[in-house]
Amino acid sequence: MWVLGLAACGGQPLVAPELMAKPRLSAAELQRMDEETLEQRRADFARQRDQAAADFRQAESQCWKQFAVNRCLDNAAQTRRALLDQLSADDRVVQDELRQRKLQRADERLQGKQEKAAQ
Repeated sequence: MWVLGLAACGGQPLVAPELMAKPRLSAAELQRMDEETLEQRRADFARQRDQAAADFRQAESQCWKQFAVNRCLDNAAQTRRALLDQLSADDRVVQDELRQRKLQRADERLQGKQEKAAQ
């Protein structure tokens, strides 16, 4: 992500880490959701990413019809990047929650096997 987020002239991040998108979902909200809902959220994020790409392509083609092409393209790219950053942040927290649940189930299975073997 940092490679894409670097300014061409100086290699400085376009967005400071403290300004990067924060997840919109809290840990409490995630814990209340079942796994099917979490998977649906991930699918929604994928659809939204696809829509952002389509919107960018459409905006890009409109930019070429304007006088200030570069500014228009920069604005369209910045809008797309902000949306993709937010979707990535949201997707990361959902993935983390799913990963933690999977790990917890694996730990419970292992503990059950260990108890069974100890008897």
